Amino acid sequence: MVRKYMHLRNSGLLYESLFPIGEKKHPDIYYDESDYMWKGVLPSGERMQGDLRSIAWHFVGKDIRYRYSLNGQDKKTRMFEKVVLATVEAPECFSVESFADDYSKQEFECLQRLAEALRQNRS
Repeated sequence: MVRKYMHLRNSGLLYESLFPIGEKKHPDIYYDESDYMWKGVLPSGERMQGDLRSIAWHFVGKDIRYRYSLNGQDKKTRMFEKVVLATVEAPECFSVESFADDYSKQEFECLQRLAEALRQNRS
């Protein structure tokens, strides 16, 4: 797979940025193959590296938050997978009813159905 990628890149058949990775000066987010990590040049000119979610958050200046209720306490997380985990671990005291605007219609319905199915199957 790597050889195929390198062949396509070296032959000019694979599109890459007009700016070589080491010389990027314009705002951009890219994966650096030599360091095996995501890097970014923010609109402010600041350079950063790390996970894609963090770089994207800094790039636009807004983070994604999912709120949910567990045992009557409001909680929030950046990852949808953690909301699913909370649903699986405690479906009887899990709710997203008051935070429907944080979720897409599909995510909201999925969480509702998952919690209901787990409640029925565990009782």
